[in-house]
Amino acid sequence: MIRWLMWLTLFAGMAMGQTFTARLSGVVSDANAAPVPEAKVTAVQTSTGARASSLTDSRGTYVFPLLPPGTYEIAVEKTGFQKQLQRQVVLEVNSATVLPFQLAVASLSVEVQVTDEAPVLQ
Repeated sequence: MIRWLMWLTLFAGMAMGQTFTARLSGVVSDANAAPVPEAKVTAVQTSTGARASSLTDSRGTYVFPLLPPGTYEIAVEKTGFQKQLQRQVVLEVNSATVLPFQLAVASLSVEVQVTDEAPVLQ
């Protein structure tokens, strides 16, 4: 009986100390596989709307070490690049998910106005 209570106490203590989180990380790069520093990565839990944001470091790496398990939408934004969105990212309890992103350069539109009038000479 004492042995049983000792095991029960040990396992109960271990269960109380467990964390129920997930880790999400990855690298954001451009079309040439070069890292994209200071890109904003946002994780939104679809069931609650809870959001977390992070910036990539100089190697293009982002990390969310303690997200609640669930389904997420992950968005990556950086000026000069097209926004990337990954839907239905499922994070399991005590999992470590790696999700890389490759950003495409945003299309630039330049407007040029041409007139056919010659300047007036004086």
